Amino acid sequence: MNAVILYYTKTGHTLEAISPIAQALQEKGVSTNIVLAKDFDSTALNDIDIFIVGTPCWGGSSGITGVATPIQKALKKINSNALEKVKCFGVAVHAKYGGEATLNHLEKLLKNHGAVGMVKAPIAKAGVLTSIVKGKSVTPQDEQILYDFAESSISDLNKRL
Repeated sequence: MNAVILYYTKTGHTLEAISPIAQALQEKGVSTNIVLAKDFDSTALNDIDIFIVGTPCWGGSSGITGVATPIQKALKKINSNALEKVKCFGVAVHAKYGGEATLNHLEKLLKNHGAVGMVKAPIAKAGVLTSIVKGKSVTPQDEQILYDFAESSISDLNKRL
């Protein structure tokens, strides 16, 4: 299996959240390509089975989409049906709230490119509300939760194949 993890981070928190997911995938034998949003090229999606998008929550609880602008720009590069046969996952990091709204909007964005549903990872908590400063990192407990989530999701996916 092949996976692409697309992410954006300003403070490093989203990278902290996707790292245990990438580790679990690799330990399960999944070839994993981690791509920062600014470096994303839609050809990275050729011949993949899994597409994971990690985003910080940008105003997700205030009625704004919540999905970081660099992620939105990267997703616009994807052809309309490119994700039809790809298992999609969403990962969100928030300081206090808004993660669920962010994942809901991310799911809508992925559906615009053919995704049939999106599996929502447990939301990681890190940072401060304005992200002017780094704030608290993703906790080791959240890292373990994300690792376990990825490991069980890949096991479930393997059973279906």
